[in-house]
Amino acid sequence: MRVDVPGELYLYEEDFIRKNPLFVEAGSFSGNTTLHLKSTYPDSKVIVLEPSDNNYKLLLKNLKDYRGRRDVIFMKKALLDHDDDIDFYEFDTKSSNSMFARQSERKKIVKKITVPAIDILELIEHIRMVEYLDLPIDILFLNCEGSENIILERLFSQEYAIKGIRQICVSFHDNKIKQDTSVDKLLIEAEKHYIIEKHPPLKYNHYLFINRDIINGKK
Repeated sequence: MRVDVPGELYLYEEDFIRKNPLFVEAGSFSGNTTLHLKSTYPDSKVIVLEPSDNNYKLLLKNLKDYRGRRDVIFMKKALLDHDDDIDFYEFDTKSSNSMFARQSERKKIVKKITVPAIDILELIEHIRMVEYLDLPIDILFLNCEGSENIILERLFSQEYAIKGIRQICVSFHDNKIKQDTSVDKLLIEAEKHYIIEKHPPLKYNHYLFINRDIINGKK
């Protein structure tokens, strides 16, 4: 059964969620998705990534009841294809904060900061070796204001990483930011491993990837 995340633009397939699921939310913003996941799946573990100063403060406030607990892990980092400190831009629209310095009449840079980034492959290893959590990840939520293409290209380069994620909910921002790897090219690669569904609203590029192995009963 398809599930809508209240207040968000995500859909996922409930039937493929395990008994004690593991979720990763990259680009959390206010923490609404994590609130939904913990309410719906109380025994779940959620890893929350958010690099923006303002957004991180907001999600800590909204998720205050989970601070200091082991079932929600907070990481003030950007998710990327490498580990490094990166330039990050905060805009007057707040929710569109990004590593890409784009400006328009509606979006003006408020400040430029430096934030740590973590490689998606390194994050998977961190989950196993540091947090001692068992893979696979039930759902990877990606809403990273333009970094999704980079993250997925890196993820699709390693078979073990692909097998380690059951579903991916992704919001592409190719309408805002020109990418070296197009969404169409990523979808062709993704289709080798995932059933792909595009879902409304149509003005956004929101997709659900469901790993073919779980549909075939292999994991």
